[in-house]
This record gives sequence, structure tokens and C-alpha cells, in this order.
Amino acid sequence: MGDNSDAQWDNNYAKLLALNEKYGQAVRLTGRQYALAKWLAFQVANLNPNVIVDKAKLDKLATIGYLVRDTKSLPKRTDALWESKYRELEEFHKLHKHCRVTGTTNKQLHHWTVNQKALYRKSPDTFCVERKDKLLKLGFDFNRIRPKRQKIDGNDRKYLLLHRR
Repeated sequence: MGDNSDAQWDNNYAKLLALNEKYGQAVRLTGRQYALAKWLAFQVANLNPNVIVDKAKLDKLATIGYLVRDTKSLPKRTDALWESKYRELEEFHKLHKHCRVTGTTNKQLHHWTVNQKALYRKSPDTFCVERKDKLLKLGFDFNRIRPKRQKIDGNDRKYLLLHRR
């Protein structure tokens, strides 16, 4: 499959190169080039540092003007953002003694923790080991699913109302 996908990548790159030579650098792809535009969008989406990417291929696309992001600084920026959210989670952990952030407590941090769990569940083998270790040291549970609320009868409800703090 690797050879076939590499051949397909080279074929799409050659089409893109031909369009560039004909119309100029970083030509805007139209409806007639839908498949090529979709392929290019996928290449740009692969700039995510959590996805394993062939750097040489991205560099080829960058040399003809299709990657506007600086691919060398992208990991630094995402690392800084990750570290910032991690520090925020550390503060939350110091205050609450757990890492179960809810949307009502801190919506952005909640979304970040949910995203970390989803990234880990999607591909635990490619999840950054250093990040995983840092989260585990805080007691972060990658597999925790929100428990179902227990149904209580009238007597329990009365007891809870009488003995609440």
C-alpha cells in the first residue's frame, strides 16, 4: 500500500506542478480540479503534529507555494499551546485534587481534556509519550467516561435534603 499511496501522491503533485507552470504559483483550484483540491486540503490538514507526516512531501508543497504555514515553527507553537493548557490543568488539579474538568467549571479546559482523551483513544501508539506521562502524573484518566446518575427514590431524596451541607 505504501508504494501505491506514494505513487498517487507523486501523481497528484505532478498535476499540481503542471497547473502551477501553466497558471502561476499557488493557483486557486476550481471545481474541475475537485479531486486535486480535496487531496491538497488533506495534505494541509496533515500539518497537525499528532499526525505522522512525511516532511519531505510537505517541503515539496511549500516550495511551490501551497503551504502558507511555516511547518518548522508549527510544532513549537502547538507545544507552547499544549504546555499552556497543561499548566492550567495543573492549577485545576491543585485546587480540586482531580482532573475531571466540567464544562461549567472551565469550558475551554474541559474541551482540551476531552480532546486529549479522544486523541489518545483514536491512536494510543502515536500519542506523544511525554505528554501522556505528564498527564498520568496528575492522575489524568484517559478512559474515564462520565458515570450515569443513580436514580434515587423519595426516601433517599428526603434524606439527602435533610442532611445536605
